[in-house]
Amino acid sequence: MHRHTYFSASSLVLIALSGALFLGCAKKDSSYNETTTEVSPLAAYAGDWMTEAYTAASDEPAVVVLIKGTDSAEGWTMKFADMDEPIGLQVSVVGDSLVTRSASYPSALREGRTVTSVTSYFSVNGDQMSGRFHAAYDDGETLKGRMASERVK
Repeated sequence: MHRHTYFSASSLVLIALSGALFLGCAKKDSSYNETTTEVSPLAAYAGDWMTEAYTAASDEPAVVVLIKGTDSAEGWTMKFADMDEPIGLQVSVVGDSLVTRSASYPSALREGRTVTSVTSYFSVNGDQMSGRFHAAYDDGETLKGRMASERVK
């Protein structure tokens, strides 16, 4: 005949509390670091980029701008050599491309015109970036072209 051992409900509660107390007082492994550091996808694009923009009609750059990037979505700008103030950029990473979109600014190529926005798509290879841009003007015209950038800082 088998002999059965039965625990009362109060004994089971006592066993469960003892186990919880034991686990709660256990020493944590000091080699385990609960803090994780995520690297922003924009980190690969951070820095100062000297950028030449080419239209389809020319092998000479139409404009040269300095793009300043950070490792976050904040603080990105582009600046033309003949302009006093930099132009703000909205940035994101889509797949393996950096996408920038400018605020509006007076055109560097068309006197008296306003560029309502420039959207650019870059890919990075070390200290080189290349891509395409699409500029929209206040009169409805558009300008498309390519860009080549080199990280200078």
